Amino acid sequence: MPATRRSARNVERKVLVDKHPDEVEEKIEEDGPPKKIRKEDGPSPKKKKTQEGKKSLEPTTPNGAGKTTDRSIELKGLSLDEAVQQGDGLVELAVKEWAKRYKENRSSAVAEVLSLVNVFCGCPAKVTVEQVREGDTDSLVKNLVDMVVEDGGEDLFVGSAKEKRALRTNFLEFWDQLARQAFAMGVVSDRYLVDKILDHVVGMSGAIVRNFRQVATLAGVQLCTSFIKCCLSLENSLEISRKQLNAEVRKKNKSNSNSISSLEKTIEELQKKLSGIQFYLKDTYTRIFAVRYRDRDEVTRSTCVDGLGQWIKLYPREYLKDEYVKYLGWSVTDKDAGVRGCALDALSALFEDEENFTSLELFTSNFKDRFVELIMDVDNQVSAKAVQMLTRLIQLMALEAEEVSPVYDLMLEESGPLRKAASHLVHTVLVQNVAATTSKFGKGKQEGGGRVDAELKCIVDLLVEQGNDSTVAAYFVDGLFEKCESMIQWDRMSSALLCEDESMKLTEEQATAMLFLMAACAKKATGIQLVGKEAGQRKSAAKNQKEIWRSNKESLTVSMIKNLPNIIRQHQVDVEKIPPMMQVLQTLDLDMFSLKRQEKVFNALINLAKESLLKHSAVDSISACSGALLYCMREAPGDLKSECTLLVTECSVDLLSKLIKYSDELLAMKDEELHVDEPGVFAFYTSTVRLYELQHQGYNLHALEKANSCFDKLGKVLLDAAEGRPYMDQIIQYVVVNILDQLLWRLRGMSPESADSRSMDNLKGDCEQFIASLESVLGSNASLDLKDTCYRALTDILLLFGFEKHRGTFLEPVGTQPLESTVKAVWKHCLSVMERHRAQVSAEEELSNEDVQKCTESMLACTRLLVFDAIIDQDWLLVEALRSLTWVTQAVEDVIKHICQAMKRTNPDRLWSACFGALEAAFDDYQSSSKKEKKRKKEELAHLIHFVNAQYRTFGSNKPSILKVLDRGIKFAVSDGTRRVEYLEHALVYFASKVSPIEAKDILQVMEQCVEGSNPSTNSKAWKSFVALKEYLVEKSQEATNAPAALENNTDTPQPRKISFANEYTASPAYTRSEQEHNTLDKDMRQHPVQESGSKRPSLFSAQRKLEMPSESLDTAADEERPSHFEVSKRSYEDAGSEEDPPEPAPRHRRRRIR
Repeated sequence: MPATRRSARNVERKVLVDKHPDEVEEKIEEDGPPKKIRKEDGPSPKKKKTQEGKKSLEPTTPNGAGKTTDRSIELKGLSLDEAVQQGDGLVELAVKEWAKRYKENRSSAVAEVLSLVNVFCGCPAKVTVEQVREGDTDSLVKNLVDMVVEDGGEDLFVGSAKEKRALRTNFLEFWDQLARQAFAMGVVSDRYLVDKILDHVVGMSGAIVRNFRQVATLAGVQLCTSFIKCCLSLENSLEISRKQLNAEVRKKNKSNSNSISSLEKTIEELQKKLSGIQFYLKDTYTRIFAVRYRDRDEVTRSTCVDGLGQWIKLYPREYLKDEYVKYLGWSVTDKDAGVRGCALDALSALFEDEENFTSLELFTSNFKDRFVELIMDVDNQVSAKAVQMLTRLIQLMALEAEEVSPVYDLMLEESGPLRKAASHLVHTVLVQNVAATTSKFGKGKQEGGGRVDAELKCIVDLLVEQGNDSTVAAYFVDGLFEKCESMIQWDRMSSALLCEDESMKLTEEQATAMLFLMAACAKKATGIQLVGKEAGQRKSAAKNQKEIWRSNKESLTVSMIKNLPNIIRQHQVDVEKIPPMMQVLQTLDLDMFSLKRQEKVFNALINLAKESLLKHSAVDSISACSGALLYCMREAPGDLKSECTLLVTECSVDLLSKLIKYSDELLAMKDEELHVDEPGVFAFYTSTVRLYELQHQGYNLHALEKANSCFDKLGKVLLDAAEGRPYMDQIIQYVVVNILDQLLWRLRGMSPESADSRSMDNLKGDCEQFIASLESVLGSNASLDLKDTCYRALTDILLLFGFEKHRGTFLEPVGTQPLESTVKAVWKHCLSVMERHRAQVSAEEELSNEDVQKCTESMLACTRLLVFDAIIDQDWLLVEALRSLTWVTQAVEDVIKHICQAMKRTNPDRLWSACFGALEAAFDDYQSSSKKEKKRKKEELAHLIHFVNAQYRTFGSNKPSILKVLDRGIKFAVSDGTRRVEYLEHALVYFASKVSPIEAKDILQVMEQCVEGSNPSTNSKAWKSFVALKEYLVEKSQEATNAPAALENNTDTPQPRKISFANEYTASPAYTRSEQEHNTLDKDMRQHPVQESGSKRPSLFSAQRKLEMPSESLDTAADEERPSHFEVSKRSYEDAGSEEDPPEPAPRHRRRRIR
């Protein structure tokens, strides 16, 4: 085939032959994820809308209108399929030129169309005129299948998504233009052109080659769609002619007999054409859709479902019947998500037109249970489409709100599109509920009115049903805020909370939900993100959006100045209501208190926050009150800021005094008294919580009186716990984080002017004492949670007080260098966290997100010490981290990869030394493992080798030299006699393949020096890997001298690569086995690949293993003699050198196939 624009995108793929293509598989095949038919890629290209009754059947040019004369030159020398592949407006011109050829020789023109079908199916065979005249479609299709299976073909629908979409559009446009051109020529009803094309398309759509079925079904569906458009045009013309006939008949004069007879003849001709096209519509439906809609290939099924949806939408008078629509109902439970999505798209388009719903009432009642089940579909896109369709059904009163109750769970999903679709449905249900309950509410005292109160009450009831917490409220507000105007009616919310309106009287649960709703609405209205990774942050926006947020903040502040103090006083007793009230306070514009002369209200608010801070012991309440006080201290203007700062200082001094007192009492208690019911223990615990929240949220206590004394007491408590005293874990955890925050505040407060040797020595001494205490707790029998807290604190202190971090600065005296025992304690705990969750995976327990996050944070806290050089001269930690790659979770593996990427830039030599250290340790572990663990250790070693090879490939300009790599590897391999020689085959395959001929000579000298005196024998099994590497390097070194002669003697032009379509286990369409035999044979082929004479066996860790199997060796595959260990070793170096990417374990990769 001549070279075209598409030919550059042809890639090698295998033909997958289906024995029974009409059966729907019960299990997805192993050759990769299914391709999906996207909605925008549907089988019908977009057409420009024209006025009703004036639709022209002449094809339009999408890209080249008005350039027919100029562009016709481009058609010269191009076949019909090449013109369609190029597109760019050539399709219309090509079809017009083809129409001229059809008038001259219709058999030859039909042969061109059938050849085009073959090309797009992947077989470049041309159909001859004799084959068209004979009409033996079955024999023709069988020959095409044999040709593709034996010789291969090319799949045109490959490449980027944009390229595939463009080619698909051109292909569909061709069939649309062909149908319209045939209709304009009047050859649709001659029972020749369409019959020949349909026979061939139907034959190809039933072939065992999956690519044939995909393309042929697409062509058949598009032909049917185009014929429907022709039918609509004919019916429109027929209706106009009948109206004209009736008008002529009603005329009183008799002189219009000629007009009447002419109109009757026209109507008769139109009816004949219409019946002919309708015959082809039924024929296409029966022979293609009714068979292929249950094809085992998901792409073919998607094409059928998508086409049926378009037929029903275009021609509802004929297709909007239960006998057709039921196929869409069955398809919504298809095993493939793409097919389910196409079915839902088609049904949603039908339900959008209210006129269609009357005909779909019976269908809806039969399938609505299936539609509701799709809410919880495993595919988020399918679930979102199902929710959108159910929203429309609720609007049409076809479903009750109780039937779609599972949709409320989707409001808490992380997927944005799914949550958006669920919010539309929830809002639709909310509108109906509000309409039903509005009559119960009178008109409000303020602007809200009865409808606003009813909407707020419905939302509050919904929050109570869904769990009544801040997370649920945040997700619901994020989805409904733009749709519910009641969410910015602050006065109506306040009125309900203050019980000012009897119609809005709330229970305690409803009042809590209303406060959560008010807090979430206040954040959303002022531009604070509620959900997602940036939750709690103020997102950037355009200027007009910022103006809206500023306006909302002003209106919120005006309302809260009047109502918030009373709301806090009324609900201050309930600890659950404190956090949302404090969050509302943090969203106010504090400047307005000063502008509106409301200083007394501000003082009342901060005093209420202080009272709540000292009154409640719940961690959430303490955190919210601390945050509110510190927000007022930072954001308040002028005098208000001074008053708030004084209040916080007094509160902090009082807290420090109490904590000193409680610490003395705690240290004096007996061991049996250290339980939470003891008043002194509980008072100490709550005081440490309050102290931590103030420090952690940005308040520096170091400058306050009694601060040093207080933290000295906390240090004694921690030291007491390290010695084994049975304190509560929660108490020691808060003691640890308080001391850590205090040390960090002291470090931050250091400056060149204020820092002196005494203060630095004190800080370093306190830091070292803190590290020793943490190390003691990690080595004790403390609980896992307490050890996790100490571990994170220890890694933080080692990172921020590291000597290398402060080298050359005025803080250098503060820097600490951790002992090896400390680092070992850190790694031991990190390893225990990994092992803890590894045991869960081994027990087939699914790790929760919290468990995965804990593992990830643990590994990150440990390995970041290496990146920032907090640990010097202790490379064993990086070696152990790299070795853990073989069994950690994917998230932890990603952390280690990111650490390696960072070290490539900062310390590449250190990283590379650790990589080889990890390989050597893993190999020794593999060698010394028992027979029971041998297989697992080998897989772990292979995984680590692949990782190291990939790291070397991406090192860039600062990668170590091949000589250095092989020198270390060879010396390690022969360092212990012959016990480690096998290491050469395992670890150095990839690196040896990258050796240049000149470098090969140097490496040979290294090998000779390493084994000097050992005299390795070529017949010894123990030295086979060494001998194989040496022979490979000898051949490599000879290339330097043979290369010039080879270039002079080589006059042959390079041959293009043949695209292979050979199947792994079949070479002929007549070859059939049971499904079990196919699977068994396929497994045997992967384990024992058959070697052709003279071929080289792929490497043990080759990235792209290719199994070329002649048909005559199928039955003897398992009996073939495998290469010897010597042959494997030698060939592994040669095969690895032919791969561009680093080798990796072979079973992980399979080639793409044409299905």
